[in-house]
Amino acid sequence: MRQSEANNHWIESWILRAGRWFCTVIGALAIASLVLGSVALVVAAGYFLLAHPTKPALPPEPPAAAPVSIEDAKRLVKAELAFSDAPGQRVPELSEEDIARATPLRELFPTTNYTWDDVLEDYCHTPTSYGCLERGQRVTRRGVGRFIAYVLTLVDEDEREHSISELKRLLPGVAAAERANLVIPILSAERDRSIAAKKQQDAHQEQVAQIERAYNEAVSDHRSTAGFIAMLGAGGVASGVSAMLSICLVVAILAIERHLRTATTAVEARPATWSGGPVT
Repeated sequence: MRQSEANNHWIESWILRAGRWFCTVIGALAIASLVLGSVALVVAAGYFLLAHPTKPALPPEPPAAAPVSIEDAKRLVKAELAFSDAPGQRVPELSEEDIARATPLRELFPTTNYTWDDVLEDYCHTPTSYGCLERGQRVTRRGVGRFIAYVLTLVDEDEREHSISELKRLLPGVAAAERANLVIPILSAERDRSIAAKKQQDAHQEQVAQIERAYNEAVSDHRSTAGFIAMLGAGGVASGVSAMLSICLVVAILAIERHLRTATTAVEARPATWSGGPVT
């Protein structure tokens, strides 16, 4: 009997010591997890708020290209691009709409130097010894209007109004006799200016896009780092809370077991009674 009680006492003592050591170790780990987790959360919040990447300044818009000048156009003058009112000059067929588009420029080409419409004459198409069998018409002088209308058809449709405005701006500044020969050079210079301006604008937009991509990547990396630190902190706090709950559960189990053992011993030591008197 005494040996059994001694064994029970030793087992109970060992259980209590193990429970105490368990609570001590787990409690220390829980406190460390809570402290480190809280610190990590504070660091994550500070890193997210204070170390946020600064958006870089974007480069300024490129300056507007200088308008075309007469000097720019004259540098592009070529003999093969000159206007000729000779009858042999060929002009492709044009619609009435194409011809009407050049009408706003008519006043820039005075009749002392040009004819706006083709000059036609009647002639005998089929002469015979008995007289003219068939008569017809032929061009004796090409009109500058058809020439300009044809040149405008070579310009992109969304640029035609601007091209006409440029011609109306520049042609009055030169002698009337030179104007027809400068139509193509002016439009060529304007086309070159537009192409150069577009390349400059495209280069600016690409530079802006590269800066914005780099900034967005830096923001993404910053958020990922802050999120990772916050995740570690939340995990540490959750681990600490879980450890504290496990300690509470172990202590509660030991307390309940101890209380039940004490209560059982007290009940077993008390003699059994009956409401009608002692049980024999």
